[in-house]
This record gives sequence, C-alpha cells and structure tokens, in this order.
Amino acid sequence: CHCSCCCCCSSSSSSSSSSDFWFKVAGLRAFLAESGGVMPLEGSIPDMTSNTDFYIALQRIYQDKAAADADAVHAHVRAALRGAGRPEDAISATEVKFFCKHAGNLRVLRWRTLAEEAAWERGCGGELSRQLANEDTQSCAALYILLRAADAFEAKFGRLPGTPLETSGGLESGLGGCDTADDVTRLKSIAYGFLAEIGVGEGLGVLDDLTVEVVRCGGGELHAVASVVGGIGSQEVIKLITQQLVPCGKTLVYNAIDSTTASLM
Repeated sequence: CHCSCCCCCSSSSSSSSSSDFWFKVAGLRAFLAESGGVMPLEGSIPDMTSNTDFYIALQRIYQDKAAADADAVHAHVRAALRGAGRPEDAISATEVKFFCKHAGNLRVLRWRTLAEEAAWERGCGGELSRQLANEDTQSCAALYILLRAADAFEAKFGRLPGTPLETSGGLESGLGGCDTADDVTRLKSIAYGFLAEIGVGEGLGVLDDLTVEVVRCGGGELHAVASVVGGIGSQEVIKLITQQLVPCGKTLVYNAIDSTTASLM
C-alpha cells in the first residue's frame, strides 16, 4: 500500500468522482475521531520473548482487535460512499483491511509539474536558493542550475557547451573547433541569469568551478554515471507501478564528482 503518516480528508469532501483511496482515507479519519487519534491496530505482534501458548494467545488478541478496527473503518467507508451517492459495496472489506494494515505508513505526495519548476513556481525558486546556501547540498544545486543553463545554451546556440562548432564542411575537429573560454563565459552568464531569477547573487564559487567542468565535458555521457541514474530512475518507476514504498517527491540530482545526491525541489 502506498501508505506513512496520515493525510486525511473528511467524508464530506468526497464526491462520486473521488478515487477509492480518498474514501478509505475518509473512513480512517472518522475512525481516528472516534478512537481519540489511535490508529487501527496492524495485527502483528512486536518482537518479544514468550512461550508458545502465551504467544499464540496474544497473537489471537492482536488479530481480533485488528479485525474489529478494520470493520469499524469499513463501516465509515461505506457511510462515506453512501453520502457521495456511490454503492456502499464499491470498496470491499478486504481492501479496507489491507489499507488499515499499512495506514501507519500512509503518504500522499503531490509533485510540481516540469512547467512549474521551469518557471520557479510553487516555491521552487525559494527552495533552490536555500539548497544553494546549504553546504551539504550546494554542489548538487549548482549542478542543477548548470544543467538548465546547458539546455538554454543549446537552445540559443544550437549545440551544447564545449562541443565543436559546425562549419560548411561539417564539424570542426579538435580543441580548435570550440572556443572553450568563450563557452565558459556564455554558460556562466546564463547560469547567473537563472540565479538572478531566484534572488541569488553572483560570486558563487562552486558554480564557477563546475561551469568549467561542464564545458570540459562537452555534452559527454559517461556509462558509469548513466548506470547510476538509470538504476535510480528504474527504482522510482517500480515504486510508482507497484504502489509500494515512498517514491522521491522532488527533483533528484546526482553529483558523480562527489558521489552524492540531493533532492532539491
């Protein structure tokens, strides 16, 4: 169950078009109101030392209480469904039982869209500026700025920073085909433009150092870095498909120079 901490809505906010998840959350909210904030019992016994007879007896007590709690939540779910004009049996007792078992790990994540991130909306700019001021996340945040600056550079000049210039006869080869110093200046100017948009001044030392590295890279993609990023990406996809565990809810940056990651926004 995609479930840690409870994010609840009242049954009155559920409509016939609401997903089953929110009706189960509404049932959980009503249960918490009755129980004084005590979560439904999961049913499993915590680690302990006991003899067989005591353990079995205690296990039965836990399971009976968990079943009773699940039935109580299911009754609230049925009431929420009825209030929204949906059939009361639209959500089965088995579903509610599974939901209650994992309710202690409930999470609701709401992501920003790429468009919102690109426009520094919904607090993106303020969050990134805080990450740039934090020594632990500064390098990853600076890399994020430079990756966006590299995309803007390519959109403006038709190539990535540090890559050869196109000529009438094709691509110029060697270092002579690219003015790296000029590319560093151009890329840094674009990056400082992004910093100005989020209210961060110039003079960020780590950004100056990484700008040179980005240009020196010349749009290259190292297989080792691709393996790490691909592994992280596939892991997140599995979380979303199976609806198990909590996926990363922010933009993740991997810094292969320091072998660090940071969730920025």
